[in-house]
Amino acid sequence: GSQPMSDAPTSTSRVISSEISVGENARVDGVDLELDEPGEVLVTVREPGGTAAAACSVFLRDDQGRHTEMMSMTVTNASGKVTLQGVAPGRYTVCARAETTASQESSFFEVRSGDTTPVELLLEPGGILIASLKVKGTDETPIANVQVLDSQGFDVTRRLGMVDMRSKNSDRAVGLHERRVGPLAPGHYTLLATGDGGL
Repeated sequence: GSQPMSDAPTSTSRVISSEISVGENARVDGVDLELDEPGEVLVTVREPGGTAAAACSVFLRDDQGRHTEMMSMTVTNASGKVTLQGVAPGRYTVCARAETTASQESSFFEVRSGDTTPVELLLEPGGILIASLKVKGTDETPIANVQVLDSQGFDVTRRLGMVDMRSKNSDRAVGLHERRVGPLAPGHYTLLATGDGGL
């Protein structure tokens, strides 16, 4: 199959490679990742009223919309702040969410080697999207992969963080053929369901 690769020690950069295809019983040589001196991102998250938002999960994306971590274990402290370390130089966006609130995806910002880039996020009351899957014209329930894309085309379906481990409202199945996604910040989203036959 095809998997992105990452290398994420906090003392050096975190790099995501382009997609690498590995066939059955095959070996892939010549995969080299070059680590530059990293930068940091200081994220400050505020509640809708402006107070510090503690214990929020924070999600960092590169300029191709890929999460830098499959699961974010990063949460804000009591002051609503968290420092993301070991970030490779480049362009990124960041967002945050709590149990019932979520921020918009930030604008793109630049991370430079040895520098700390400050970013501020404001939480908004979030909404929950519940997708129910059925085959048109039948009572059949398909096996399908569900994706929710935001207005930038970024997949927001598989954001998983510490908040989600404790939350009853975060992304999960709510029935055999239903999928809950959220909380989502207010905005426009596209729902994609892909089955064996495609979209």
